[in-house]
Amino acid sequence: MEEEPKLTAKRVNDIFMDCLFTDEETKEGPPKDYVKGEGIMNMFGFHPGRLESHREEIIELLKELPEQFRKDAGGGWSFLNACDDRHGNQWTGLHRDMELLFALGSAIEKANLYVNTEAPPLTGVALENRRSMEVGANIELTIAMTDDVIQAES
Repeated sequence: MEEEPKLTAKRVNDIFMDCLFTDEETKEGPPKDYVKGEGIMNMFGFHPGRLESHREEIIELLKELPEQFRKDAGGGWSFLNACDDRHGNQWTGLHRDMELLFALGSAIEKANLYVNTEAPPLTGVALENRRSMEVGANIELTIAMTDDVIQAES
């Protein structure tokens, strides 16, 4: 029997939505005690308690990405490569789902986004020991998980 994938778009979306503030929590204005999560295109404000309650699961989902995303293994990789898990299976076809995962990882300080606006106008080039791809007009966006994300089992 094949094991169910850990990293799924549904799971990422469920965690993301649970970590957002509810309408009731924002009826008197924007919360002041949020945790900022940096996505590919957007910034998000997460509920600190609910985000913390999902910390271990977010780490487990990040560990399902290819090892090139790990700072200690590949040094970081373009977010465009995050649609596949470490087993080579496509877990999403939407950039939005990848953004939500990285925003959660950023909020718990387990994923960092690096932008290089002077990336060469070529795709798939090696730059500063990071495999990356051009994103848009000479803008490179590389995602690296922090060193303390536990190494995934082989």
